Amino acid sequence: MFSKNNNIKKLILITIVTVVMSIVYSSCKKEATCAFETSTLDNKTYKITFSIDSSGINIDNRLLSYIVCPYATYITFKSDGTYVFFTKACQAGIVIGTWATLSENSKNYIVFSNYNTEVFDFNCNTFKTQYTSNEVGYPLTYKRTYTLQQ
Repeated sequence: MFSKNNNIKKLILITIVTVVMSIVYSSCKKEATCAFETSTLDNKTYKITFSIDSSGINIDNRLLSYIVCPYATYITFKSDGTYVFFTKACQAGIVIGTWATLSENSKNYIVFSNYNTEVFDFNCNTFKTQYTSNEVGYPLTYKRTYTLQQ
């Protein structure tokens, strides 16, 4: 009978130790974080959602199609410094130009071939960019949301 009580006490002790160790281990796990840098984007594909703020000016649909390139709904940032736009229908894609990351004055940018676009809300799976241009004679603010594809 004395042995039976010891076995129960050992079992209770082992259970308590296991529970405590599980709690300690789970509280020590760190969540994945992503720094905004080139290696974070290298060889990753993102789905792009576009929008344009035209400050109340009516934009002709043909112009919008030209500016936004609606067929370019995905982008892959390649590790050789080029990017590829493509649609699911055309996996081959079109290499559009070069890209790099830039951080200055507490702001992050993706530098495309001919313009810098400021990065907002960057995390491991999504980020947003925005830039304003007068290329069509009046200011347009281009906004994009990038969502990582698995």
